[in-house]
Amino acid sequence: VWPAYVAALAGLLLEPWLIRRRTARARALAREQWRTTQLGGDDAAVAPKSLLPRSLAEYLIRVDRVQQMLVLKTGAGQAQILGVALDRARLPEIVGTIAGDDTLLVIAPDARRATQLVKRLEQLAGEGSAT
Repeated sequence: VWPAYVAALAGLLLEPWLIRRRTARARALAREQWRTTQLGGDDAAVAPKSLLPRSLAEYLIRVDRVQQMLVLKTGAGQAQILGVALDRARLPEIVGTIAGDDTLLVIAPDARRATQLVKRLEQLAGEGSAT
């Protein structure tokens, strides 16, 4: 009974702080052009397409195309970050992504669209480095 009472009391005391923290986080994300949603009680940030150029410029090292697949190389620990940015941008040329530590596999519907996607990613990376 005692641990449950302490947990309930802590929840009551911390709730206003958590609400203020979530609000501050949402404002900070909005300043960076992210919009937030609440899914299952947790805050989730959704990246706008305008952040993809910056993510590509910052994390992308190299792009190689093999048929309808692209292999994107990043620095150590950065592939998943770039994968999230690509997934959330919802580009029509991307069917799906699989991210490791420093390598990201991007699958396009066909080889022609994969070629177009390479050009688009390189263009977006250039735009991101200009900002």
